[in-house]
Amino acid sequence: MESLLEYIHQKPWTEKTKPHFVTNKQLLKAIASSDILMNPGLKSLEVRVVRISGVIFILKSTEEYTWQQNFGAVFEHFMTKETENEEMTGDGIIRKAVFIAEIPMENKVFKVMYSGEIDAIDEEGQHYELKVLSGGMNSFFWEKRSCSFYWQCYFSNVETMIVGSRTGRCSKYFETREPPFIPEFSLYEIRTVNVNKIPETAMKKAKFQNKRARNQKRMNSREREIDEWNEWEVKEGEERLQKFLQVIHEKMNKNGDCFKFLRIK
Repeated sequence: MESLLEYIHQKPWTEKTKPHFVTNKQLLKAIASSDILMNPGLKSLEVRVVRISGVIFILKSTEEYTWQQNFGAVFEHFMTKETENEEMTGDGIIRKAVFIAEIPMENKVFKVMYSGEIDAIDEEGQHYELKVLSGGMNSFFWEKRSCSFYWQCYFSNVETMIVGSRTGRCSKYFETREPPFIPEFSLYEIRTVNVNKIPETAMKKAKFQNKRARNQKRMNSREREIDEWNEWEVKEGEERLQKFLQVIHEKMNKNGDCFKFLRIK
């Protein structure tokens, strides 16, 4: 948020370009994808809100769960380094962009200014989201991560996500125990994903999984129980974001208003 505030200071808006809200990409993604329900490490979602000069500033203050080893940073360096022997620095390169989103409401349009990190940009200015995942695009990806990743790409103006598949500890991954005997914590595949196709693919996989689960229950099978997946649609995320902004807008009536909003799982 600090870098966005500095950007606003350097390039102040006019009455025509003035937004209703200022925030960051991670908050918009968290609201649209309902992270608090999908992320097992996130127990609550807390935001702090203040209104200044008619603009509502929203800061997401809840820390998300992150794995100790930063595989993502290593993968980003691998995919974006300019020379074969380029070393990874401690800080790394952080690319950020400022976006404007227009959120349609019943009788008006909310203009939202937000900032977000961009993993990679090509020579033509196209944005890319880079992910390295244990097991790659497996069932866990489609069940638990597809919604969050879709909205993260959406709010970054990303059409293509690049997904690296990696192994974990040898005891858990057949790729490390069977030919070609890939070492643990190693990258073994890179795929590109059309972001616009993620919702449709996730829905098809969820419906197939849920049909299997219902058939199993109907047949009273003694096999290991098949869990049903949460089905999600883009319009649900749009509605969550609209409701969130509407609530904030109704509460923040005058300059100087400051509130903390907390949602608990």
